[in-house]
Amino acid sequence: MDFIMPILIFGTLGPIIYAVIWIAQKLFSERTILIAASVLLGCLVASLIWVFIRDQYLRVTRRYVPPDIRPD
Repeated sequence: MDFIMPILIFGTLGPIIYAVIWIAQKLFSERTILIAASVLLGCLVASLIWVFIRDQYLRVTRRYVPPDIRPD
């Protein structure tokens, strides 16, 4: 199962990603694709940083929140 799942995931996502790239190349210029890819990558990095900061903040402030109003 550990060997089959990555093959199934990449075997499914690979052609989909290739098709999206091929369509984008046919419809848009290379500069537009690079700008869109940069924006998407920036959003991904920003969201990962946001999640990390949020988790650290919740971990630090958790002991100061009374147990009866704690969200978990």
